[in-house]
Amino acid sequence: MENYNIYDEIGRGTHSFVYKARRKRSIEYVAVKSTAKSRMDKILNEVPFLHKLDSRYVLKFFDWYESSNHIWLILEYCMGGDLLNLITQDKQLPETAVKSFGIELVAGLQYLHANSILYCDLKPANVLIDEFGSLKLADFGLARRIPGSDTAATRPLAPGSPHYMAPELFQQPAVHSFASDFWALGCVLYELRTGRQPFIHTNFSELARKIQTDDVVLPVPGYEMSPVFCNLLQRLLVKDPYQRITWNELIDHPFWDDLPQLEEVVMPAQEMFDAAAPTPGRYPNISAESSDSVNFEDHPHDQNDDQRENDEENDSAAGTTGDVQRQANGNGPITTITEDDRATISESGDSSSENLLDDIGVRYYAVRTLGNMLIHCTDMLLPKLMSEQIVATLTRSLLQYAELSRGEQNDWEASQTDLALRTTTTEALAQVLRHLRTPSSVANLPSRLKRSVLLYFAKPEVLNAVWRGVQNEKGAIDLAVASLNIINAFLDTKIATDREADSAAIKASRQFLLDRVVNFSSIQKMVLLKGTTSNGVDSEGSDFVTILRAKSLITLHLGMQMNRGFLLSIVENDALGFLEQVLFPIADHLYEDDDKPGSLTPESTLSAFELYLSQCALNLCKLAIRMALKLGADCFSSREHGDTDSANNNNATISPLSFELFNGLLRHPTCRLQLLNYFVGNDNKQYTFFLRLMAKLLTAFPNEELSISGESNATTIAFYVSKILLNLFESSAREANNIVLVETQVLFTHLLPAVLEHISPTEGSTSGNLGANNDGLAVNCLKILHVVLLDFDYEDDNGEYELYDHFIRSTLVPFLDSMLNGHATKVESTWGLTSELLFGLISSDSSLLSGAKELRVMSAILGLLSVSPKFQALPSHATQLLNVLVDSYNGHLDELYDSGIAESVVAGLAFATRRKELDSNLVDLLVVLQHLLHQQHGNSRQQSLPGSPQGFNELVRCGPILIQLCVGTDATRKVHGRLGDLSPEEDEVEGGISPCGRNRVEDKIADLASRCLVFLSQIFGEQLNEAVFLNDKEPADESLSSSLLLCLQVNDLNVDGVVMLRVLLMLKNCLRCEGNNAYVSNWMTEDSRVLKAVKELASQDQDIRLENERGKSGQQRSGPSIGEQISRTSAAIVRLCRS
Repeated sequence: MENYNIYDEIGRGTHSFVYKARRKRSIEYVAVKSTAKSRMDKILNEVPFLHKLDSRYVLKFFDWYESSNHIWLILEYCMGGDLLNLITQDKQLPETAVKSFGIELVAGLQYLHANSILYCDLKPANVLIDEFGSLKLADFGLARRIPGSDTAATRPLAPGSPHYMAPELFQQPAVHSFASDFWALGCVLYELRTGRQPFIHTNFSELARKIQTDDVVLPVPGYEMSPVFCNLLQRLLVKDPYQRITWNELIDHPFWDDLPQLEEVVMPAQEMFDAAAPTPGRYPNISAESSDSVNFEDHPHDQNDDQRENDEENDSAAGTTGDVQRQANGNGPITTITEDDRATISESGDSSSENLLDDIGVRYYAVRTLGNMLIHCTDMLLPKLMSEQIVATLTRSLLQYAELSRGEQNDWEASQTDLALRTTTTEALAQVLRHLRTPSSVANLPSRLKRSVLLYFAKPEVLNAVWRGVQNEKGAIDLAVASLNIINAFLDTKIATDREADSAAIKASRQFLLDRVVNFSSIQKMVLLKGTTSNGVDSEGSDFVTILRAKSLITLHLGMQMNRGFLLSIVENDALGFLEQVLFPIADHLYEDDDKPGSLTPESTLSAFELYLSQCALNLCKLAIRMALKLGADCFSSREHGDTDSANNNNATISPLSFELFNGLLRHPTCRLQLLNYFVGNDNKQYTFFLRLMAKLLTAFPNEELSISGESNATTIAFYVSKILLNLFESSAREANNIVLVETQVLFTHLLPAVLEHISPTEGSTSGNLGANNDGLAVNCLKILHVVLLDFDYEDDNGEYELYDHFIRSTLVPFLDSMLNGHATKVESTWGLTSELLFGLISSDSSLLSGAKELRVMSAILGLLSVSPKFQALPSHATQLLNVLVDSYNGHLDELYDSGIAESVVAGLAFATRRKELDSNLVDLLVVLQHLLHQQHGNSRQQSLPGSPQGFNELVRCGPILIQLCVGTDATRKVHGRLGDLSPEEDEVEGGISPCGRNRVEDKIADLASRCLVFLSQIFGEQLNEAVFLNDKEPADESLSSSLLLCLQVNDLNVDGVVMLRVLLMLKNCLRCEGNNAYVSNWMTEDSRVLKAVKELASQDQDIRLENERGKSGQQRSGPSIGEQISRTSAAIVRLCRS
C-alpha cells in the first residue's frame, strides 16, 4: 500500500470500506477497498474473476495487498458512485433512463455468461457508474463458474443477496444459471423504475415465501410503465427458471428496439441446470420452511441486506447465545443439527449415528455453532456472543483436549473425536481473537472484556496448549491452521488498556511465547511442508496446506518484528533460504512481464491460495528488508545515544544481524529480486536511506570488527558493507539497471565518496586477517566503482549524467591521482583494478583526455607505471592508457614531459626487464618510447625549434635496458630466424600465447628496442655513452658485453640482420659522439670480445642477405643489402676504435 496516497472515504459496507486514492508519482486515481480478513474466502473467490475479466462493463482490478487485519483491493475508480445511491437520491428513474442502464446491464451479463461465469449477486449496490455515466459490474465475491457434472468441489458460497435471489435458489440443492441472473436483472430494472424492490419483508422466511409464491403486479400502481416494459419484467420474473426468458429472447425483446442491438453470442452449456428436469408446479409450491436449509452464514450478505436484517438477528441473538453457552459447558439440549454437520462429525471419527446426540456430540455442535456465529455475526450482535464466561469455558476445554492428546489413547475412534472437539474449540477461540483485531468489532466491545480475553490467552498453559495444536499439522491441518491463527492474533492484537500491570503481563506473555513456546524448527517444517498427511491428503496440492504454510510465514513475520531473539533464530537458521524455496517455484508468475505486453498476470496463472502464500512470503521478504535497514540504523543510535562508557569500550561490538539479513537477501535469487524491486520503487525512501546508511557505516566504523556466524576469520564492518554493495550493484546491472537512477544525488554525493575512502591501503595493511580484509576492501570498493560507473546507463535529460560526470572529474580522478602518486602502500590488485577503471572511463568518454592535465587524468595514468618491485606484472591497462594519452597529445608533448612521462616510461621498462616478462605491456611501452624519440629526433633536425623539452633527457637511462631487450629472444632463434615469418594463425592457442606467438612478441620487442637505440644514439650522443658505457662513474659491467655479443653473433648465413644492423649503428653513433673521455672505444678495447665480433662482421661476404630482401616478384631490391650494410657499419666501427 506504500505505492498509494489514500484520500477520502467514498463508501462503506458491513465488512469493508472504500477510499479514493492516487498512485504515487502519477495522476491515476483508483479506488482502494479495505475488507476485514474474516471475508478472506469471498476475496479469494473474487480476485481471480476480476483479474481475468476485461470488458468495459466490468470494473477493472489492478492489485491486492494484505496487512495484519485487512485485505486491500486496488480497483478502478468510478466517480459516479453506485446505482443504489442514484436510486436513493432520485427515488425513481424515468423509463428512458431505465432502458439506457438496462441495455448496459444486459451487455455486462452477456460478457460474463459467454465466458462461463455466473454473476450471482446482481443488485444496485454492486453496479457502479463511471465518469461517462456508463455502468460497471463490481463485487464478484459470490460469482462462480457455470457448474457442470465434473465440476470439482469448492468452498460453499452464499446463494446471493436474498431480495434479488430467484425462487429456485431457496431450494436445495440451489443451482445457479443464466435464468437466476435474469431474475436479478428483472428485480434491478423494477427497482430503478419504482425506487423499491419487487419483494420486501423484514423476516427472511417470509421474504423467501413471497419470492416463491407471490406474483408481481404490473404495471405498478402509481407508476407509468409501457406495455413493452411490463412484458419484459414479466418474462424476467417468471417463477419457473425453465420458463423464464432466454438469451435470444432477451436480446430481441422490443423494449430495446430504439437502441443499438446487441449481437447474439453462442452461450456455453449449463449441464447441471439442463439435467434437472422441471416438474409441474415445482416452484410455486415450495414451502417457506424449506429455506431453513440454505446456509447464508458461510458468506454474509452485502451492506444493504445486512442492514435490513440486523433487527431480525438482534431479536434472536439473546436466546441463541444462551443455548450455545450452556452446550459449551456441557449442559442442556441442542435443537438443530443439519445433514452437513452430521457428515462433518462422521468424518471426524464419530461414525455412529446413534451417538450423534450424546454429550460429546452436543458439545461439538454447540461450539461449532458458536464459531460460525462469530464468523458471520454483525458488529451489533457481537457483544451478545462474546463474554468472559464463554472464553473461560473454551480455554478450559482446549486445555483438557490438549492434555488428552498428550496421553496414550488406544481407542482410535475416541482419539479422533477428541481431535474434532479440540479443532472446533480452537477455531472458535481463533474467531474470538479475530474480533479483538477488527476495529469495527472492538468499537462494540467493552474495554474490560477485551483486556480479560487477552489475559486468558496470556496464560503460559494456554499458549503451550495452542502451540501443541500447531505441532499436530501432520494429523490435522485444520487444527494447525486454527492454532496458528490464535498465535498470530495474540501477537498482533493491539493492547488497549490503561492498566500498566495488565499491559506488562500481556507483553511478557508474548515474549514468553516467542522465546519459550514457539519452536523455529516446527515452523520451518510447516513452511516447507510436502508429502501427504496421515489421512492421505496430498498436502502439496492441498489448499489447507497452502494456507498452513502462509500462516507459518505470518508467524515468522510477527516474531521477526517483536522479538530480537526470534530474529536471531531466523538469521542463524537461514529462514530466507526456505523463504526462497517457497518463492522460487512460483517466481516466474509473481510479476507480469513488462517486455511482453499481454503476458499472463500472477492472478491468471496462480490459484487464489498460491497468491495468498506468495503475498505472505513477499511481505516477509519486505519485512526482512525493513528490519535490515532498522538494525543498521541501530548501529549508530547505540553508539550516539547509548551508554557512553559502552560506546568508548573497545570490546563493545556491533550486532551483525543487519549485515547478515542483507547478505541473505542478496544470496537468494528470488529474495534478491524482491530487494531490487523494493529499492527501485523507493516509495518511502527506503533505497535513499539504504545508501545513506551504507555510506555512514563505511565512514563511521571503518575498522570496527564484526563477528559473523559461520565465518571463522575476523572481518570488519567496512569490508562486509563493501561485499553487500558489490553484490547489490552487480545484481542490479543484470536485473534492475535503472536502480542507479532512483537516487543519483545520494549515490554520487554520499555513497561513492565514502567508497573512495577505502581504496587506498594504509601502511601495514597487508599483514594478518584484518590486513587481508583491508586488501579485499580496496578491491571490493574498486569493483563497486567499476560497476556503478561503467555498467549502468545514465540519462542526459534528468540531470543524472551531470552528477555522474561531476563525480568522475571532481572527485574520482583527483583521488586516484593522489593515491597513485602519493605515499600509499602499493598493492598489485588495487593498481590493476584502478587501471581497468581508468581505461573503462576513458574508453566511454574520450573528453576526459582533452583536459587530462587539469583533470589530473594524465598524472594518474603516469602514476600507474610507478609500481612496487614486488608486483608480478605491470597493471593490465596501464600501458594501453599511456598509448592513448600520447596519441591524444600528438605534436604537443611538452605537457607530458612536464608531468613526468619520461620517468614513467623508464620505470616501466626497468620493471618489465627485471621481471623478464616479454609481453604486450612491454610492446606498448616501446611503442610510446619510439614515438617520443621519433618526434624529438624530427624536432632536433629543425634549427628553428628549441632544444629538448624539460624532462626528456631522462629517456637516456633507457639505453642499457634497450640493449638487453634486443636479445630478448632465444639466441639460436635470433640468428637463424626471420622477422615476419609467422602467420596470424600461429599466434593463438587455447589458454594463452602459443610458442610461435610468443616468439612473434619477442621479435617485435627486439625490433622496437633496436629502433629506439638508434634514435637514442642520434639524439643524446655523449650522454648515451655515459649512461651505457660508464654506469655510475664505473665502466660498464659484464652484462653489457654479454648482451652485445648475443646481438652480434653469426652462426650461419641465415642471419636476422635488422636488429644486428641497428645495434651496430648505435655503436657507430656512440663512437662518433665520443669526447675526450673516449668511454666507448676504451671499453671496446678493454673487452676485446665485442670488438672481435665486430671485426668478424666486417670481414663477412658481402652477399649476405635476408630472405625478406627479395621482393614479391623474386627480383632483388635495389641498393645495398642488409648484409652489405652490416659489413660496412662494422668496418666503420673498427676504424673509429683505432682512431
